[in-house]
This record gives sequence, C-alpha cells and structure tokens, in this order.
Amino acid sequence: VGVLKHYEENWACLRFKKHGVFIIENGNTIKYQLYKQYDQHFVSQIFLCFCMTVLLIQRKMMLLHGSAILYKGKTLVISGESGAGKSSLRQRRKRFF
Repeated sequence: VGVLKHYEENWACLRFKKHGVFIIENGNTIKYQLYKQYDQHFVSQIFLCFCMTVLLIQRKMMLLHGSAILYKGKTLVISGESGAGKSSLRQRRKRFF
C-alpha cells in the first residue's frame, strides 16, 4: 500500500502508489503531492495514521491509541486495537472502583 522511501531524523518521504507522495519535515511540516486517481478517504487516513505518526516521532513524542482512568491520583492507561473495548472498560470503571 505505502512505502517509506527515505527517512532521516528530521526528514521522511512516504509514497503511496495510487494516492501521492508525502514529505514530513522537522516535526512541523507535511508537504504532499496527490496523484490524479487518489481516494479522499484513504488520503485522510494517510495523514492521520502515517504522516502524523512520523511527525510525532520527529518531535520525539509517542503516539498512543488508548484510554485512561484516573484513580486516587494515579493514571491507568488502557491500550489496544480499535474495537477491543478500551472506552467501554473506562466507562464501566465505577463498578470496579
């Protein structure tokens, strides 16, 4: 689907065969060129899932997909795949605490 064409600490280039080329620089800039046959929904996923991840890595930050519970001044992070029940577990926290 996509290929990381080149990566350096402050510069990365991603190419998606039917959609376009995306360059992420210095943790603050995303440049892109879309191909004629690009799919708008897929391109939005490229920005959110790929480009933003690389941008955060360049900022030396971590992306975490999850939920959290604050209990007695402590934070419990719940991570997992989409649909695994992280938010449902967080919403049911009153039963456990």
